[in-house]
Amino acid sequence: MLWPNKKKIVITSIYDLITSAERAMPAYFTSNYQDDVGFVGTPRPKTFNINFDINPVDEYEMASFVWNKVPKSDIYQKADHLFEATIILGEDITVGAYIICRLGNPHLVPKLTNLIVKNRLNSFSRKNLYSAIIKIDPSIPHYLRRCMDFGKMRAELDDKQKNEQLPLNLSLTKNSFDYYRELR
Repeated sequence: MLWPNKKKIVITSIYDLITSAERAMPAYFTSNYQDDVGFVGTPRPKTFNINFDINPVDEYEMASFVWNKVPKSDIYQKADHLFEATIILGEDITVGAYIICRLGNPHLVPKLTNLIVKNRLNSFSRKNLYSAIIKIDPSIPHYLRRCMDFGKMRAELDDKQKNEQLPLNLSLTKNSFDYYRELR
């Protein structure tokens, strides 16, 4: 068991790791493949660009989950900053839950999630964004909870279970990466 100060250090360190990642777009549309150079490390068709050893299958699945499970609301077409904020929160919560579980501290996931929501919302340029999102779409808290649970679940699966979840005849190789890139 971690002492209270150690818990705070673990939580803030993971938060800093997550928020230091530079993504111009959601992880669902971000890859580390560079045509002019070739592959950079393990080819990842979807990446959070976080400096942590995330299993490529997990990264792909988490990025896909966050993007595909975001609640559909017509208001997002009128206020795309709300959609962007929802995706950022979902991504940060999912990958944060994953990392903290992989480090052996699943009991700290709720505290990390609260820190992400509080600090990320304060960092967005528009104030009261969370209450605006909830008024527009009350399913957002449920979505964020599902993101947290999905990150935890991915961290707890063993490698055999992850390999069984890959589509038939696909693994994260150059050929399958090109296949996924063509789908986008």
